[in-house]
Amino acid sequence: MSFLQTQLPTDTWVAASWEEYIQAIASPAYEKAKCHYHNRQYQIEMSPVGANTQMIMGLFSY
Repeated sequence: MSFLQTQLPTDTWVAASWEEYIQAIASPAYEKAKCHYHNRQYQIEMSPVGANTQMIMGLFSY
């Protein structure tokens, strides 16, 4: 199986067939993303992880 080489739009709905959706989410780049498919559209939600998130999570470490 070949993976898509281009960066897909995230956090927005994209019109696509079920087959296109399955191909898009098969990419290792979206392994930790939340993926949704509804009414012939899909959305890939990427969680923001950066310095601020790491700092906030450090406040709650036990």
